[in-house]
Amino acid sequence: MVREFKVRRDMLIMGLNRLGIRCTLPDGAFYAFADVSKYGKLGRRLQNCFLTKQFVATTPGSAFGEAGNDFIRISYATSQDRIREALRRMEAVL
Repeated sequence: MVREFKVRRDMLIMGLNRLGIRCTLPDGAFYAFADVSKYGKLGRRLQNCFLTKQFVATTPGSAFGEAGNDFIRISYATSQDRIREALRRMEAVL
């Protein structure tokens, strides 16, 4: 499972960075904290677009404090296929 979660993490991080969403490797847990400031929207607004337009659930970074306003939190505790599909849908929104 450790190896599988590393593959999922790396897939998500590389995919986000390819979309222009800056994201570094997380140190632990099953979540990435991604900087969406490039898109000129607060994390809460972009998070809402992902959810309402393409049904991709993320958490606005502001849920973790004001310093997280330009971020979204994304779980990679799901299958590789779902991560690929989520990235495809996020790209459609962007």
